[in-house]
Amino acid sequence: MYSIQFDEPEHWPDSLRQALGNARSWSRGWCKEDAPWSTRYASQIEALLPSVHDCALKGWHCTRLRDAEVHNIRTQGMAVLSTSLVCSRIDAAQEEGELPRDVAERLRAMHRASDMYRQGQIWFGFSPTLPDEHATNRLLRNWGGEAIYWAHEVDQVIGPVLRGIGRPSIIDAWVPISGLQVATKEAVLKRLCLVDLQCADALATRRVADVEGYVQMAIPATAIIAIDQHPSASFVARTRCDTWDTPL
Repeated sequence: MYSIQFDEPEHWPDSLRQALGNARSWSRGWCKEDAPWSTRYASQIEALLPSVHDCALKGWHCTRLRDAEVHNIRTQGMAVLSTSLVCSRIDAAQEEGELPRDVAERLRAMHRASDMYRQGQIWFGFSPTLPDEHATNRLLRNWGGEAIYWAHEVDQVIGPVLRGIGRPSIIDAWVPISGLQVATKEAVLKRLCLVDLQCADALATRRVADVEGYVQMAIPATAIIAIDQHPSASFVARTRCDTWDTPL
């Protein structure tokens, strides 16, 4: 498995660089289009996708973590979202005295871990820089992730409790491209093609959409690169949280 980043094409494997180079005759036209997928280049895209299946892309996951959760991720990796995962996190926070019993009971009774479009997933962003505060603010300010805080963050009792647990965190990990949802694979491939073309001076620099998506597989501890937490200088620089309307 090759570990790659969008902004470090010099470290991409030779096999990928060669495949992207061979695709320049058509990828230039694809990269001029706004949509990640194009019916015009469908067969070429399908043929190029295997070139990234042995690659893991550096991704980031914004959340809020307790110290014990940081330790668990570093030693056991990241588990996909499930009701059992959510309940075990709530149980652990209650046992440590960070969640009052009545709050814990309400969280167990109302969460979204079993939603069809959430369960069994882990979401990651893959762009070299994090988006602005509107995309990350709630994730970093409320403990538990969207599955837990979605119905409780404005509650006058539960909201302040969730904002007082753990620390804002960015989990960096190597995410297998082969495990990504189809639409995200295509967006990743298009971003790689764009970088390749720009490195070859075959396409002018242009603004492209940030790439994000989910995997339906656990991320092992060996794939965890780092966990950056507030208020480290690197965390502040990456999130730019010191310039937010309401700083963390």
